Amino acid sequence: MGGLDVLVNNAAVLARKPFTSFTPADLDEAWAVNLRAPVLLMQAALPFLKLGTNPAIVNVVSSAGVSGGIASVSAYAMTKAGLIVATKTVAREYAPYGIRVNAISPPTFDSAMQRGLDVEEHQRVRNKNVFGRLATAQEVARTTLLLASPQTNLVTGTTLDATAFVE
Repeated sequence: MGGLDVLVNNAAVLARKPFTSFTPADLDEAWAVNLRAPVLLMQAALPFLKLGTNPAIVNVVSSAGVSGGIASVSAYAMTKAGLIVATKTVAREYAPYGIRVNAISPPTFDSAMQRGLDVEEHQRVRNKNVFGRLATAQEVARTTLLLASPQTNLVTGTTLDATAFVE
């Protein structure tokens, strides 16, 4: 097919447990899905991205990777922090091939992960957004598309923080 133009790593698992309660299995699952899989996909994609047109990788991270997140999401937050660092290091390594590697930290959006929160926590997260609502998956997709597009061909190794949170 002539190469690969864009890779988007957008999978995550979240075990809602206090730091002192998560198990090795919780850590293994968070590591496998949130960090290991994107790293292995970036490695596997390299030969195909080299053949692509204006190739880009976009890793979906989280503000939890910078802030530590809300209570009881430390395993998730640690792996998203790792993916932020991986984005920077892979960007440096893949730049000579003309491959851009960036991350997006999307605002909280309507997802199965959010629907899994109790009503009070869900409302608190929603109210923290400066727009007073959750983003839609389509809004996050459009912002991700911007990072993947040729319009950002000088941007690499960065995280676009689109969280829109009130502190």
